[in-house]
Amino acid sequence: MKRRVVVAGIGVVAPNGIGVEQFWRGSVSGRSRLRPEPLMAELGLRSRSHCPIEDFDLADHHDAETAAELAGLSRFVQLSVTATALAARDAALDRSDFDGDRAGVVFSSAIGGTPEFQKAYEVYSDRGATALRPFPEDLPFYDSVFLNYTAAWTSRRFGLRGSCTTLTTGCTAGIDSLGLAFDQIRYGDLDLAVAAAGEAPLSGLAYATLDVIGSLAVVDGPPETASRPFDATRGGFVLGEGAAAVVLEEYEHARARGARIYAEVNGFASANNAFHMSDLAPDGRAMAAVITRSLADAGVPPERIDYVNAHGSSTPQNDVFETQALKQVLGEEHARRTPISSTKSMIGHSLSSASLVGTIAAIGALRHAVVPPTANLTTPDPRCDLDYVPTTARAHDVRTALVSASGFGGIHSCAVLSRVGPARESWWHPGDVGDRDLVRGTLPGSGATTVSWGSPGDGPDVLLLHGFAGTAEHWVPLLRELDVRAHVLAVDLPGHGANTLPADGGGPDGTRAFLLDALDAHGMADTVVVGHSFGGVLALDLAAHAVRVSSVVTLGAGLPLRLHPRMVEQVLTGELDEDFLGSCLRTGTESAREALLAGFRAVRLPARDTDLWGVVGTDPKQTEAAVRVPVDVLVPAADRVVSPRKGRALAAALPHGTAHVLADADHYLHLDDPARLAGLLAPLLAIRPPAVTSRA
Repeated sequence: MKRRVVVAGIGVVAPNGIGVEQFWRGSVSGRSRLRPEPLMAELGLRSRSHCPIEDFDLADHHDAETAAELAGLSRFVQLSVTATALAARDAALDRSDFDGDRAGVVFSSAIGGTPEFQKAYEVYSDRGATALRPFPEDLPFYDSVFLNYTAAWTSRRFGLRGSCTTLTTGCTAGIDSLGLAFDQIRYGDLDLAVAAAGEAPLSGLAYATLDVIGSLAVVDGPPETASRPFDATRGGFVLGEGAAAVVLEEYEHARARGARIYAEVNGFASANNAFHMSDLAPDGRAMAAVITRSLADAGVPPERIDYVNAHGSSTPQNDVFETQALKQVLGEEHARRTPISSTKSMIGHSLSSASLVGTIAAIGALRHAVVPPTANLTTPDPRCDLDYVPTTARAHDVRTALVSASGFGGIHSCAVLSRVGPARESWWHPGDVGDRDLVRGTLPGSGATTVSWGSPGDGPDVLLLHGFAGTAEHWVPLLRELDVRAHVLAVDLPGHGANTLPADGGGPDGTRAFLLDALDAHGMADTVVVGHSFGGVLALDLAAHAVRVSSVVTLGAGLPLRLHPRMVEQVLTGELDEDFLGSCLRTGTESAREALLAGFRAVRLPARDTDLWGVVGTDPKQTEAAVRVPVDVLVPAADRVVSPRKGRALAAALPHGTAHVLADADHYLHLDDPARLAGLLAPLLAIRPPAVTSRA
């Protein structure tokens, strides 16, 4: 009988992040990590971009003894063993009991330490001027170049005494290692296994080899945009480096060990097209056959696929080939409504590890209900006519995902994975949600994303309204810190995030009706409305017209308000000045910055509504006079977006307004310091902390 297999640990070392949290933030950011490569010009090559991992330091991930041991080995080994170590620790293999005889390793690489051959030759032959001299005895050359060193190191370090295998199936090797480990566990040979892949190919030898066969990107435009999967102007892939590892484990074994379960592996398939070393037939049939087999292996019908992490290499042939394959298997209609994206658009092609990195991105989509984007996709190719999630991450309820990979030699491999349990975590701040269950949903009619916590009767009903260019997800850091008993709802406002309603649709009456419908859908009655910036304006408008609002709290709000002209210009043109927007944050943490930028990328602002965004036609003085409920006005003293003077004036104008001036606080306090805001809100909401510290 086949056994269930789950992912119980993740380790990733990639250009857009080291460790699962940083990698996920980088993946949903849509930011390209491609860089210019001067060596290519020196070699006379046509391509000009590569994608290195910057700021990698062994000391950040290993103890001093291990770091010293690895320092003398190749970068390929350093990246690879770091990924396996991160995955093993994430799965708590270093501090839990398991039978080492039933635990194994499957490692993979396409070219391994090949760049070390070039380095050794150049050093010990004076760059070819003399005969090759014998290597010094203390030179760890073989450990640096042999493909199986990482597998042996991982087995030894974590006591994995079962099978220890190394694959070299080229660019599909990473997902192939997952497939072999998956089979070993589901058929009972092992209880757990580390599946991994690693590459550090950035060298003149690799550049020249791939350039001569026309694989590397030759395109117009900045080097950062050279990887353009599914774009009409694509011209090849960008070589990158990276390593990835997952701990696969039999489901009941993982539960008994108390392991975190990221996702379930449902099926796998691999085959060769027997067509050509690098060319692909445009009809896509070879890949379609492998996708079909992987779905059959998983017992999953095509219509259940919610997301595809594609091979998406940015080569002219592959992207058409893959598009055709998906249409054939999923059917035209379902293929067109299924989000597809390519991780290579942001971090290039790291050969064997690319497919396992893509698998980890797909696991993130399953876990966080958000699809990473395809960066640099600005010019649609009529031959690639599916939904490739261009440039911006998208909230999407992903329950079952397909990962596809292709490689030199005609190999195609696919895996099917599914979510275990509900999607619980913020897309921009993944991690342990502890004892708090955040529930994500979608409002019918608008597609707006909702994030809720608690149930009616748990405590006061609280509605959270984000500001201009915000999303419901902006409130998640606060929800993690707010140690109170309540029924809380955050929602994407019209024109923002996933909400398809126009920002000015129906004016204030339309916006008000949308909010009341959201309250109805979640069973909210006497509601405390908390609004940030323009969300505060909407909160006051709602309180002025609806008897269902019991009190209001505003943060960084005032009446009247006008949008910052630079923000308006950037949103209308789509040309975001990330440095300017980032400067609006006080702490400037990467997580806060990425959340802020993602909101600006998603906002849709009509040019005719730049003054009051959805509340055109409201009279500030009438609104102030009509608000008869208590209003607590939080005034960040260092607010650089809305003048603190406006906040104080608002409190003074309201019949029951109270100003709270917050020293050393800026406009985006809920992103900069959510713990501080949580402490301020608890007494203002008149919510008492629960008597016990744990929640069911």
